[in-house]
Amino acid sequence: MIKRRYWFTPIVLDALGYTLAFLISCQILPILERAFATAYQSPGFLELTPILGVCLLILIPVLFLFDVYAIPKHWSGLRILRAIAMAHVLVVVCYITLTLFSATLIPARKAFVVSAVISTLFLWYGRLLYPELFGRVDRKRRALVVGAHTFALRALQRFARDHADEFEIIGVIDDFRSGQYFDNLGIEHCGVSKNLRTVFKTRPVDTLIVLMDQSQYADRIIELLDDYPTIKEIYVRAQVPLVVAQDIDLLFVQEVPLLKVYSSDQNPISHWLRFALDRATAAAGFVVLSPIFLIMPIIIKLDSRGPVFYRQLRLGQRNKPFWIYKFRSMVVDAEAKSGAVLAQKNDPRVTRVGRIMRMLRIDEVPQILNVLRGDMSIIGPRPERPEFQNIYRETIPWYSLRTLHKPGITGLAQVTGDYHTSTQRKLLYDVTYLANMGVFLDMRIMAATVLTVLTKRGH
Repeated sequence: MIKRRYWFTPIVLDALGYTLAFLISCQILPILERAFATAYQSPGFLELTPILGVCLLILIPVLFLFDVYAIPKHWSGLRILRAIAMAHVLVVVCYITLTLFSATLIPARKAFVVSAVISTLFLWYGRLLYPELFGRVDRKRRALVVGAHTFALRALQRFARDHADEFEIIGVIDDFRSGQYFDNLGIEHCGVSKNLRTVFKTRPVDTLIVLMDQSQYADRIIELLDDYPTIKEIYVRAQVPLVVAQDIDLLFVQEVPLLKVYSSDQNPISHWLRFALDRATAAAGFVVLSPIFLIMPIIIKLDSRGPVFYRQLRLGQRNKPFWIYKFRSMVVDAEAKSGAVLAQKNDPRVTRVGRIMRMLRIDEVPQILNVLRGDMSIIGPRPERPEFQNIYRETIPWYSLRTLHKPGITGLAQVTGDYHTSTQRKLLYDVTYLANMGVFLDMRIMAATVLTVLTKRGH
């Protein structure tokens, strides 16, 4: 088994692999051109070296963005290939886009397309042969079970016995059972939920498996996450099927499906790249959608009296309050008499133009400004109003997990439900997204968002 000594080793190897692939493509192309009697001659390797350097500067961050430097254990070989291939496709697209602005780059297009194919195979093969060298996550889970569920506990015990090298049960936290119950199961009872802090301090716990969804368990665990970064994952018993299951991390323990709802294994470089990509996407979106910012104020003013924009206090990451911006779709002072209430189907407070804006999601467009300000992300849980969030936190287990990430303009809950999907169901989609964040899931959500707008689904 080969292990890396330095964090930059896989980056250097990938750069060498891409350079070698590019060199091979420069040798292959002249042979192909002579074989097919092509009059046009591709440039040589030395002529293209400066452009190669630029492409490497694009490729390495993109590989981080696709998580190929911290590959989860549950990824199959084909999924690794898909991630590497998509990273190369993005680099080729960037290069071809640059050729539209500089004719001097056009001669190298063939070489870069061929080298992308060869490099994809090189990088994939390297990760299959030496997974530890390229940072594949393959650690033993040391799990603390929260909540005693007899059938699921039996399944966990069988799984731990059959997979001793990758899974260990540290013990069980439960507020309702003790003594003889755990003795009969042959598993250690670590106390009640009030003892969680002590257990985290004294036991090598990195994974929580929650079998019972009592609110007191969820609240105490969420409160301790900041103090104990050693907790890498939280799984709960999965009860609702997900539309995008192929991009969701489900841990099957015998007959019990466990859904990941929290993960702290996000790569810091990937996190920074997502932040930069959010800002770039919002800036591009603002330019593309600028006609809407010019036309909608006129239409809104002609339809009803009042301001064009509407702002509302929402809670963002770590419950930080901020003002969210929308095009006004309701009458002025819509909540003057009723107070804070959720929007309803065929809500009489919605104006004629507002009904169309909501159908096409145009009222949400000004939130691009919130992304540029750093209050929101493009994809994430929708920000909630303080009045409702306080109620949900008290009544819905795990609701506070939503606040560990920036809220978004669109998200998994929005493309799988509608305005009137229950809060509990939306929460399931939100925490599932946050625990399984990745480029492929984001691409699926963005595509589903466009489809939702075009088909007017959700009303």
